[in-house]
Amino acid sequence: MTGAPELPPDTIQDCFVWLVGHRVIPGEYFDPIQLIPINLLEVLEDARAIQSGHLIPLDRGGRHEPSNAFLMLARSNQLQGNLTLNELLELLQRILDRHRERGHIN
Repeated sequence: MTGAPELPPDTIQDCFVWLVGHRVIPGEYFDPIQLIPINLLEVLEDARAIQSGHLIPLDRGGRHEPSNAFLMLARSNQLQGNLTLNELLELLQRILDRHRERGHIN
């Protein structure tokens, strides 16, 4: 996360590897949908800015467990809805293709 303080070595950095899949290092965790950093100061100002997301949505058989869950921005969770990441990316690609065909974007 951006805005996060430096942490002493070998402390909290390794405590959440099971949850996020990597060491907790300031500036190295990105929202998995938008691929932008999650800003700790924004989260502290509004805890609703960050949510728990799922690779396989819960209503599609996914489980709320570390291998399926990750932290993401609320807007990204809203965009993903009940789609898998691949389904969301395919949908976005189809939308972009249609806009390119109509000359709305290059």
